[in-house]
Amino acid sequence: MTGRLDRRRFLQGVAVAGAAAPALAACSHSTDRNSVASNSKVVLPAYHPYGGARPDLAGDKAGLESGYLRYPAKPVESVAEKPGSGGSISAFTIVYAAVPPPVNRNKYWTALNRALGTDLKIQLTPSVDYQNKFSTLTAGGDVPDFVQVAGQQPKLPQLLAAEFQDLSEWLSGDAIKAYPFLANLPTDSWKATVFNGGIYGLPIPRAAVGPIMLRRDDILKAKSLAADPTSFAEFTSLCRSLTDARHGKWAMCFPGGALIFIQEMLGVPNGWQVKDGKFTSVLELPETKQAVGAVQSLVKAGCFHPDSFSTTINTKDLFGGGTVALHYDNYTSWGAYLRDYQKVSSSIDIGGMLPPSYAGGTKPVLWEGAPSYSLTAVKKGSKSHIKELLRIANWLAAPFGTREYLLRKYGVANVDYALNGSDPVLTDRGETEVANFTATYIADAPQVLYEPGKPAVTGKEYGYQQKAIPITVGSPTLGLFSDTDASMGGQLTTAITDVQHAIWQGHKPLSSWDDAVATWRRNGGDRIRKEYEQSYAKAH
Repeated sequence: MTGRLDRRRFLQGVAVAGAAAPALAACSHSTDRNSVASNSKVVLPAYHPYGGARPDLAGDKAGLESGYLRYPAKPVESVAEKPGSGGSISAFTIVYAAVPPPVNRNKYWTALNRALGTDLKIQLTPSVDYQNKFSTLTAGGDVPDFVQVAGQQPKLPQLLAAEFQDLSEWLSGDAIKAYPFLANLPTDSWKATVFNGGIYGLPIPRAAVGPIMLRRDDILKAKSLAADPTSFAEFTSLCRSLTDARHGKWAMCFPGGALIFIQEMLGVPNGWQVKDGKFTSVLELPETKQAVGAVQSLVKAGCFHPDSFSTTINTKDLFGGGTVALHYDNYTSWGAYLRDYQKVSSSIDIGGMLPPSYAGGTKPVLWEGAPSYSLTAVKKGSKSHIKELLRIANWLAAPFGTREYLLRKYGVANVDYALNGSDPVLTDRGETEVANFTATYIADAPQVLYEPGKPAVTGKEYGYQQKAIPITVGSPTLGLFSDTDASMGGQLTTAITDVQHAIWQGHKPLSSWDDAVATWRRNGGDRIRKEYEQSYAKAH
């Protein structure tokens, strides 16, 4: 993840760096304290799943999410006492949309404070400002109680050791049973919290299915087009059929997302290829150059919106409004697009497209999402204060089907949401107060499939995951940390992105890709490779 942490640029970084997840992880050779040996001795929190609401569509251990067709009519109050002890708690998190109203004009925030038993003073930071503010915040020596650590941060192990609490005493093994909703978080998500021989934070769990190719099924149906191409040639034909520049319609608006999708068609591994302990970046693979050329052919065919290379393009409105019919985005955007744009057109219908085999001879893959979106570091403090912070995080991680989850995700009844049967549907006020309030980046429950009042959509999402999970491939850098990648990865990504755009726009030939990769290697790529190989060798 680069310095500017908006979702589109994050996905662009995925496309060029080949990393499906931020490498917030366990190992680095750069400091004795944060060694593979010390981290390998860490006892991760024991997994104790919470019974709770029984899903209508059962998940599995492979990563298929549980699906719920409706919210329980009688949600359980699962926390008997308020977790806070009065006073105030501070936090620092990202916000990706408009910052919600302050607490004195926000009934949701007021209700949340009342339920937590504390005054939650949360600094909601726009994504474009996150990196600068994070650097300033952590350099000042007086950090908030909770700090969202997103993306790769230079010298992260040292920063965590200096300013934040090792939580092993309270969370290792069965000790976590004192916080049952934190114990309900998947084991893999905790791997991103291990540094310096300890547990240095809380994960924000995410599903195995991450970014996917979304499609406007209503548009495809109206044009009688097949929704699932079986090759790149058929995908190209579909894109041509969806493009009608004279009437302001194009297939896509995000070339970087198309690149990932084509890499997946070609079976390109997730970020790095590892053979006998040797790492090869996906940038170096001939299949990636082939994919860059394939995107170039789609650009030449006019399949992309003319503003696709602009930094100010609003991809959300283009896809939601039907100007483009295909868009690469996080799978959680599926429901978000429907909630936002069905208000404008009730006929909008969205589906997910699986990558086909490029030409029939290669098994396609789907790059697995990060098991943890980010890390929440907890400021050092007295044992009593740490326990209070963990109680608050435990409340915030209350799972689907509880009253706590209902309040945290949907706000105040008849103010922020109205009931459709037993389903909470956000009001306009709720969209302002709740939807953009990122307390979920302090702590969160495991992800589930649920679209309030839209059980058919939940079923469709579940059906996609059933097909997607078997072809997902994870990143071999999960559990590794590269100082060079953390400090230089952003600028290396930007340089590669610039070359990609130049090739796609016809300013450079495809042959220039080889020189770009060689430059990437000289300017830091080979150092990143070496650091990952050293950590990998010690861990295996």
